[in-house]
Amino acid sequence: MPLYDYRCNECDNVFTELRSMAQKDDPISCPECGQMTQSREINQIAIGGNSSKSTSLSGCGSRGFS
Repeated sequence: MPLYDYRCNECDNVFTELRSMAQKDDPISCPECGQMTQSREINQIAIGGNSSKSTSLSGCGSRGFS
């Protein structure tokens, strides 16, 4: 499940919640004031890496990962 950032329209508190994509726009109470009036903030995530390096996952099954 992804993390979503919300800003409370009453107290201006910004908070992050782990919610399913189907719930992302459902009302949620502010942890500071308890109000249900907030807007979802836009997150910026960076995904990247160095293409000259590679990661090998061989043998993961032998360590209990599947």
